[in-house]
Amino acid sequence: MNTINHKIKKTALAQVIAVVAAIFIAYISFMGLVYLSHGQIVASAVAATAIGIALVLLCFMAQQMKGAESRFASSIVKERIAIVSLAIMMLVPVVPFLHFFSVAGRERRVTRQFDKALAEVMPMFDEYDSIVDKRVANYRKRLSGVKNQQSKNYTKYGFNKHNEGMPANGVEVMRDNMQQTLRTMLAPPTLDSLRQDAQRWVKKAQDGSSVWNVFLLGNFDLTASAVASWQKTMDTSMRQRLYNEQTDTTGFESAHATMALQRLSSLSDECARFSMPPFFAIPLLLAALLLLFFPYWLQSRHSKSWQHLWGKRQSPQPDWSVVVPRQNIPQKVKETKP
Repeated sequence: MNTINHKIKKTALAQVIAVVAAIFIAYISFMGLVYLSHGQIVASAVAATAIGIALVLLCFMAQQMKGAESRFASSIVKERIAIVSLAIMMLVPVVPFLHFFSVAGRERRVTRQFDKALAEVMPMFDEYDSIVDKRVANYRKRLSGVKNQQSKNYTKYGFNKHNEGMPANGVEVMRDNMQQTLRTMLAPPTLDSLRQDAQRWVKKAQDGSSVWNVFLLGNFDLTASAVASWQKTMDTSMRQRLYNEQTDTTGFESAHATMALQRLSSLSDECARFSMPPFFAIPLLLAALLLLFFPYWLQSRHSKSWQHLWGKRQSPQPDWSVVVPRQNIPQKVKETKP
């Protein structure tokens, strides 16, 4: 009884080890598929789950058929099918498994490029402020030519010609009001809120900058969308113009935003590019795959089964060196009629 219990515990432990190995292979393959598919998390999760389940089922099927206690002819056929299918199925996760470790081997370069892209975000706002200051300064320079009501272009620049009794500094006050109106139009209070949101976004993205983060590629795409959205908001504000500016307005196209978007786009392609993985990745994969056979190896074949996995076991041959003496068996005497 103790021998049977020990055998059951050993078999159960082997099955647990095989399941853990299958989960490990499926998870790493999932990460590799995410990078190969440019961030398709759902599809990668479905594929990796299918790989893990198939490996476990084929592993257990081979074990069960090897230890069959009856129907040995059909069991050996099913065992062979399970082993061949398991060997073929083991080839499926090889590429995504190794690809993830190839990306992990380039983690420093990937995260550094991502940090450089994030570093371009806040200067985009400074670039916009500089353009706003320059535009407001040009506007004030044109308005500074108006000294009083008799000045040229007094009404053209929007000064009120009916201001009777205007104080001496009335023109200066109107000029300051116009300048402030333009600045508020180009840089509204919502722009400060946008800047604060961008600062929080950058900090949060930097904290999750790791290839082990399954949402890293998603962060690349979300950051690119956010940068494009912020630039579009500032572009819309920059295209506004006061009625008396007397100048053609152009939109806002940030060099920093362009650089950030280029870096983010190249990062997604970099993570999808396959390269030679680190030296430990291949032995690690082989070790995990071999552990799947652990329950099969521990499973003993039934003594009545005369077949191996690839052939038949030879039946025991009689030992003719031992001579068994012939026993005198009494014979029935045939009766004769008198």
